[in-house]
Amino acid sequence: MLPPKSSAENPVIESGYWESPITAIMVAQQRNSVQDLISSGNSLLWIKCMTSENGRFSLHSLPTSNTNSQELSPSPFNVRSKIHEYGGGPCLYTDDTIFFSNFDNQRLYRLDLKNKKSEKLPQPQTPYPVTPEGPFRYADAIWDAKRKRIICIMEDHSDSPNKPTNTLVSICPERGITKDLCKGADFYASPTISHCGNKLSWLTWNHPFMPWDSTYLWCAEFNSEGELANTSHIAGSDEESVIQPRWGNDNTLYFVSDRSNWWNIYHYKNGQVIPVYPAEAEFGKPMWVLGQHTYDITKNGDIVAAYSMQGQWYIGLLSKENFGHTQTLKPLLGPYPDIKKLFITNDKATFIAGQSKNEDHICQYDLNTNSATTLVGAQDNSAFSKHISKAERLRFKTADGSELNGFYYAPHKRHYNQPPPLIIKTHGGPSSCANSSLDLSIQFWSSRGFAVFDINYRGSTGFGRSSRKKLYGNWGVADVEDCIYATKFLIQTDRAHPEQLIIRGHSAGGYTTLAALTFSTTFHAGASYYGISDLKSLAEDCHKFESFYVQQLLGESKLSAPIYEERSPLFHVNQMNAPSIFFQGSLDKVVPPNQAQVMVSALKKKNIPVKYFEFAEEAHGFHKNKNIETALNSELRFYRDVLHL
Repeated sequence: MLPPKSSAENPVIESGYWESPITAIMVAQQRNSVQDLISSGNSLLWIKCMTSENGRFSLHSLPTSNTNSQELSPSPFNVRSKIHEYGGGPCLYTDDTIFFSNFDNQRLYRLDLKNKKSEKLPQPQTPYPVTPEGPFRYADAIWDAKRKRIICIMEDHSDSPNKPTNTLVSICPERGITKDLCKGADFYASPTISHCGNKLSWLTWNHPFMPWDSTYLWCAEFNSEGELANTSHIAGSDEESVIQPRWGNDNTLYFVSDRSNWWNIYHYKNGQVIPVYPAEAEFGKPMWVLGQHTYDITKNGDIVAAYSMQGQWYIGLLSKENFGHTQTLKPLLGPYPDIKKLFITNDKATFIAGQSKNEDHICQYDLNTNSATTLVGAQDNSAFSKHISKAERLRFKTADGSELNGFYYAPHKRHYNQPPPLIIKTHGGPSSCANSSLDLSIQFWSSRGFAVFDINYRGSTGFGRSSRKKLYGNWGVADVEDCIYATKFLIQTDRAHPEQLIIRGHSAGGYTTLAALTFSTTFHAGASYYGISDLKSLAEDCHKFESFYVQQLLGESKLSAPIYEERSPLFHVNQMNAPSIFFQGSLDKVVPPNQAQVMVSALKKKNIPVKYFEFAEEAHGFHKNKNIETALNSELRFYRDVLHL
């Protein structure tokens, strides 16, 4: 049902010209929210993006009933790792010491927190380097208390900038001496020490797989020299993804595996892998970044876990006495649009939760009193709360009969007498997913008269291993088909104007965007943010972590195969007639700038309306407020011009 025609009291204002308090600079500043949660086992810290300082990541203490949050890592230190190019796991927190990866030089730094009896808050000292200068990156660090050392993943770029060597290492924090603990695999992740201090478990995987396709879980004992001995393979295969190994207080090893199609929690007991709670639910996420933590174990052996069902996230208690039974799970909280981290400290579950009307919150649930509180996060966005469009979850069938879903955001105002212009938003990854957490980059458009559909196309995560695999061999086909089917569905239900159709996306979503603009005539304009146009060049030039991912997604290992050219928009630019705008970072190593530059040049030769913006000092994803603001405002002006809004 369309809104009523406007009257003199409610004049029609063309989409794109609606007044909105949600500005492009506010979109950039939304990053000024929670980025990460760090645990020492006894207490917690959080990482905040300082948008006023070009997106610097800074460590903060959590507020208490008596104290406010305090910044601990001073400027210009930036607590971010570049490992795998996407980072994650940048910080190790013991009770009175922090070791963190500094973004600019990737060295590990030590930050001591000294409490004076007369002071309630930790008093941070000046950070100083632990590791030497060099082409090294560190992440996923843990503290080996018995041997007074750091254990972490090291990425060594000495021999090749794009093809580094990854190793599991120990580091002496006093002398900065690094020793190999395990090497030979292409990748390492998630080292964790048993509570007795005698065993270490960790993950490995090898090309051509990504960690959501195949990982291996290992366990070894420490010998008298602190080296690994008696290594055994616990779980994982070329057809199984294992993530997040964790030890219980009784030295039982837990982990998450998708061997049942779903990422469920298992434990290893008497040489057997036993499910804790079999369910059609996801208890983990793809390991794009290191340091993920979506479940934790209480002192008595119960598990508090975040899990996803049908695109919504919940928190539940898995009772140890009922492990393996259907009555194991006791729901505690939810649904939430997203949950990013969860830790147990002092019988309290602390977690990062997405919100539909506010920025991400750090919440805490007391397991003894069954009460929840918000520790960090705005409670009221009065400046723009009245302009927020509520997400409507829609489902529809696609070409192969799969049921897909996504979130539709109608224009907030109702002063229009025809269906609104539609923007299809394609998420990155492509093995990522859309959720309904507040995203001001969506509300920027819906508050200006555009409808936005944030689509979970085939291959999106959160719906089981078999669903993720549906895109393999079909990238550039299935995702494009799904975007087209979604668009037709929205037109048929009067949710979109049939002659004002836009598609936009970043990274892999940028590829889907360019493929849809090239291989179909459905869309009238598009925006690619560091998107891919040449699949062969991407496969040849890509950094190590994803250097075989294109081959997996296309189902073809030979780069000379015709499919690389057949699926690349660059080689079919003669078919592309839709006006397009491109945004690129000069330092992008995931999708090099030449991908966009060549595409733009080809479109200009065809006299297709095209714009290109390249931002210096930006890589794969933009962090400077000014650049984010410029990109969004330029994109809006572009749509006004080419669609005659």
